[in-house]
Amino acid sequence: MTEKSLLLKNALVLATMDDARREIADGAVLVKGRQIMAVGTTAEVMAGLERTADETIDLSGHVLLPGLVNT
Repeated sequence: MTEKSLLLKNALVLATMDDARREIADGAVLVKGRQIMAVGTTAEVMAGLERTADETIDLSGHVLLPGLVNT
């Protein structure tokens, strides 16, 4: 069974939660199965795609917080 891919793109701001606490304008995240495969600007992530993602969600006007677990 092939894992599905999901592209979240055009986020107003992508807050990475990495050690540098980077905030990326026009951010995007590529997820395959349950794993984050790529994080960066929409242009950077889309340039790295071998093909289109199985599903794409346009997050224009939204803030993206990948990996945030709100307990």
